Amino acid sequence: MNPPAAPTALHADAQSDGVLLNWRDNSNDETAFKVQRALVPAVPAALDFTVIASVATDVTEYKDKSAATDSKYLYRIVGAKGTSLSLPSNEVEVITVPTAPAELSATEITQRSVLLKWADKSTTETGFRIEMKIGGKTAAGDFSAISTVGTNVTSFRVEKLTPDSLYTFRVGALSSGNVANYSALLEVHTLGEVPAAPSDLKAAGLSSTSIRLQWLDQSANEKRFDIERSLDGGSNFDLRANVNANVKTFTDEGLKPETSYTYRVRAVNDGGASTFSNSATAQTFPAPPGAPTRLSVSDPTATSLKVTWRDESGMAAGFELQRKTGNADFAKITSPAADVRQFIDRGLAPNTSYVYRIRSRNEGGFSPFSDEASGLTLPTAPHELTAQATGPRKIELRWRAGSSASGFHIERHSQDDQAFRRIGSVASGVLVFADGDLPAGAKLTYRVRAYNDAGESDASNEASASTEVALLSLTLKSAEVKGGRKVQGTVTLSGAAPAGGVVVTLVSDKSKKAAVPRSVTVRAGSTVADFTITTIKVRQSVVVTIGAEAKGIRKTALLTLRK
Repeated sequence: MNPPAAPTALHADAQSDGVLLNWRDNSNDETAFKVQRALVPAVPAALDFTVIASVATDVTEYKDKSAATDSKYLYRIVGAKGTSLSLPSNEVEVITVPTAPAELSATEITQRSVLLKWADKSTTETGFRIEMKIGGKTAAGDFSAISTVGTNVTSFRVEKLTPDSLYTFRVGALSSGNVANYSALLEVHTLGEVPAAPSDLKAAGLSSTSIRLQWLDQSANEKRFDIERSLDGGSNFDLRANVNANVKTFTDEGLKPETSYTYRVRAVNDGGASTFSNSATAQTFPAPPGAPTRLSVSDPTATSLKVTWRDESGMAAGFELQRKTGNADFAKITSPAADVRQFIDRGLAPNTSYVYRIRSRNEGGFSPFSDEASGLTLPTAPHELTAQATGPRKIELRWRAGSSASGFHIERHSQDDQAFRRIGSVASGVLVFADGDLPAGAKLTYRVRAYNDAGESDASNEASASTEVALLSLTLKSAEVKGGRKVQGTVTLSGAAPAGGVVVTLVSDKSKKAAVPRSVTVRAGSTVADFTITTIKVRQSVVVTIGAEAKGIRKTALLTLRK
């Protein structure tokens, strides 16, 4: 079997993904083409061609993707017809593309430049091409070459970039045929513009331990603000805090009382820091004063209480007095000046308990509260008191309560003793009192006071009443007479008879022996009246009972008749 004609015009082209071979087919009866390759050693030696591929009849192209980078090969093609082989084609020497750079990185990133660095993994490159596209790795658009550097160079500074922009870079190692083998892609975001400095910084004392800062934000691209503080008037500053973008206030806490602090602020983003704002100084307030002491409540009335206290600190610029009643919360009722030590709390409800507390204040704030003190207002005085005699020896009192109270005290004075004296008490809700066992015909004056644990109210109106005039006694001028003679009797009242007089009924238990008038009248204004007992002669001594009665009171006297 005759071998096929040998292929000719073999050409090899080193590409980034292998070596592309093509040739001319000079036969019409081959069954295949054998691709043979030999590695050209660095030191001259015998070549060892091996078949790396077999392609079908009439195929005149093959890409060797198994070729190593940074290598020199000889290629040739042999036609085959069964087991019969043609002569080899011409041999072609190829140097494969360089090994791609590795470890591509970016340093010294600024707003408009970046320094690219990479590792040179090739021994055959003729240089490196730096390429860039705008946007991220997946952004649309092609890479464009921005520069080429020589062999063994491993860094390049890219200039004229746009601030705050995203770029993608790659670096290709170039072969002698200017074919590039590229590194991995690298995204780089340039820094934003340095923000403008904040302005109009102001500092003001807020309390004895805090200062508040505020400033104007003059930038739109800061990521934070750095706040620096100086303890020596602005000679040396230390970072105190930082706050987020767009924040324009800061409260510095935990400071010493009556101490000056100086501040400055700057805006910061990834592009760097602005210049500092103006400096601003403020002083903390003095320490708050100590709490007032000896809070007490006294001098109750039905509508007021007196509150007193002491200031032991000597630092108070004023006070705040608070009050509550029942389960209510404390509420401020007044703010006394620094030199005030008492307050009359007026307009209160009667018979009501109030609780007080007080605290001092100055520029540094408020002191703790004092101990609490409570006071009870007095009840309101009773009113509409009336007094009425309800018997010869009894007067009944009635009144209205002015407010709730624990009870009522009743006071009385007579014509003989003008000083009021307490004669009794009744419980809360009792509005009547009976004054009994009084002398008949006595004129008495009363008043009532409500009381609680705080004391007594003012007195009610006064009310007077007199007990009824009663029969006080029955006397005989002579207790023994000779029968047939007359005897004078006298009735006496407890007081002057009222208008119309008082009729006293007279009786004798032996009226045939000793007769009395049916009655005798004590004239108005008088206290006595006389009457005559007429007797008859008797054979033996007789004892006669003479009786007198007026307003239910009966008196008797014994008269003895002799013979």
